[in-house]
Amino acid sequence: EKDVATVDAGFDKNDIPYDVMWLDIEHTDGKAYFTWHPQNFPTPGKMVDAISAKRRKFVNVVDPHIKKDDKFRVFKEIKDQGMFIKKVDWKMMDDPTDSKPADWDSEPEKIPDPEAKQPEVWNEEEDGKWEHPKIENPAFKGEWKPRQIVDPSSPTSDFEGWCWPGTSGYPDFTDPKMREYWGSNFALDKYAGTNADTYVWNDMNEPSVFNGPEVTCPRDAVH
Repeated sequence: EKDVATVDAGFDKNDIPYDVMWLDIEHTDGKAYFTWHPQNFPTPGKMVDAISAKRRKFVNVVDPHIKKDDKFRVFKEIKDQGMFIKKVDWKMMDDPTDSKPADWDSEPEKIPDPEAKQPEVWNEEEDGKWEHPKIENPAFKGEWKPRQIVDPSSPTSDFEGWCWPGTSGYPDFTDPKMREYWGSNFALDKYAGTNADTYVWNDMNEPSVFNGPEVTCPRDAVH
């Protein structure tokens, strides 16, 4: 607030016209959007009203990645309503259309060694009955197992990635309920410290995932 007042007064002192005061993410409480830093912006409503009194506007950054923190109202409400983009924990399953070939078990696992012969000195009375040694059968196919395919019922969970706040969730804006909820958070009774002269700056609409492939969500993310 002190910086805002200083900058605002500096423009006036030097007779430099300006229309909008812009605030980046540091104005928030721990980079949680829709909040204010409690020490640096203790009375945001008073500050915003003072700028409005000069017929000037505020633009606050509000990006569509939400800090993972169950104490953060916006994160918890989106999570509880299941409106974050999902990731799939892909599992494999037996292909129900696959069946064991009729001739699969036609070959034994072991076969007599064709090069082995009973020693001429073998004495059954003394040595017992001679048994033909066996070797691995090269034609044996092993234990039959059905072909593996991706399980279409693989479980999902909320996709998490890294952005400015650290670990973040990403709202699913393809869901009309999410769009309605998001818009509702800009209402003056929800976004404390703002007024009708407060506007929004979104500079991370990709969505941006610093640790993701192509610096965005994986292509198999579920919307």
